[in-house]
Amino acid sequence: MKILGIDQAREKSGVSHWTGDRTGHTADYETMRLREIGTACLPKWRDYIVDEIACGYDLIVIECPVVLRQNNLILFQISGVILEYCERRGQRVLVVNVPDLKLYATGDHNASKEQMITAAKRDILVPGAHVTADEADALWLGHFGFHILTGWDWLSGQRQEILTRYSKTPEQVATEKRETRLAKAAAELAAEQKRQDRIREANERAQERTQRAAFRELERQAIEARKRARAAAAEQKRLAKLAKPARTTKANAAAK
Repeated sequence: MKILGIDQAREKSGVSHWTGDRTGHTADYETMRLREIGTACLPKWRDYIVDEIACGYDLIVIECPVVLRQNNLILFQISGVILEYCERRGQRVLVVNVPDLKLYATGDHNASKEQMITAAKRDILVPGAHVTADEADALWLGHFGFHILTGWDWLSGQRQEILTRYSKTPEQVATEKRETRLAKAAAELAAEQKRQDRIREANERAQERTQRAAFRELERQAIEARKRARAAAAEQKRLAKLAKPARTTKANAAAK
């Protein structure tokens, strides 16, 4: 099994070559220096990657460029050359994001170059070995690709999680994205249904309050009507009592 790790750069690039399997492996590394600068280096990169593909690598791992300055555009062009010729020749290639590589190597996605070198000396190289920052990145890219192919069940949990994420096929990634979208849509639908249920319950409670208020108003009006009726009846009785002695007096006067 052969893996090539490339930390592509404008002038000095780190390269690591890995061979072996789960029972054992070897890794060598070097710095590739190009005299050409800018777009003039692209033909050199094309020739280099074509020659390397001819060596029969099982996997080529490169670093995904980060746009920090305008002159980093050349790194994307270099990456494009590598990816184009790998695709033309059916070469499997893996692109690793810089924060993920740093997290994989050191446990810190903002690790410095010195931290990457220290981690490489600790986990990959023999004691006393000298390595540059570019070579350390290339070694970690090769280490990343080596475990993508051979497995990672004995690595730390954080490295396992990163490797699991990168080992997924495009179909698996598409399926997961589709499932995520469906789950999100289902969650939004459930949330909307709950919102509609709350609105309906609020409307029902408001309607009940309105009905109770209307009933209380009718009840109040009925009570007032009964009070007025009793008052009118009492007034009629009072007037009747006042009218009765007057009639009796008239009757007595007629008798005399």
